[in-house]
Amino acid sequence: MEDLEIMREQLSALKKRLDTQEIVNNNLMRRVMRSKASWLNILVKAEIWFLPILYLILAEICHLVGISQWYALTFLIMAGIDVYFDWKTVRISPRRFSEDSILQLKKFLLKQKKSRCIQTIIAFILSVTWLMCLFTAGNFKVARFMMPNLQNDDYLLTTIVIGIVSTIASAIVVLYLYLKMQHTNDDLIRDITELESENQNQ
Repeated sequence: MEDLEIMREQLSALKKRLDTQEIVNNNLMRRVMRSKASWLNILVKAEIWFLPILYLILAEICHLVGISQWYALTFLIMAGIDVYFDWKTVRISPRRFSEDSILQLKKFLLKQKKSRCIQTIIAFILSVTWLMCLFTAGNFKVARFMMPNLQNDDYLLTTIVIGIVSTIASAIVVLYLYLKMQHTNDDLIRDITELESENQNQ
């Protein structure tokens, strides 16, 4: 009977150690995931801080060039909406890593990836459209302001070239950020899958 009681105590102690180790691993993994996602939150906060500054710069450019302030205002509205959705599709609240279950966190990250894809496509199309409207505003006033020595016939070609270069540059930046965001989400989902596997094995 004494041997049986000793075995029970040993098994109980072993179970407690395993449970403690599982909790430690879980908490450690959550801290690692929160650290991986931190740059996403910094990016969204930077967007919020820089948006008013960019608006003021663009408003001044519109004033100098002599085109309507509506271009600056539409930029502010569209960019503000985009930042609002970034708060939902890019930012990951640190509280989620401590309060959500592993399953809830995984579902959130998968949904976020899908929503971010749709948002990026729509935002890019609207941005390119806005750029084309800006460059052609007031009979190519932007091109005339940037290169006043050109002949009238050259402004259309210059505007097309500027538009193409701006679109390509924007596409590269957007694609880089988008792929990096998606890669971060993939990393987090992979960490969660590994954690789920470890918990099942234990």
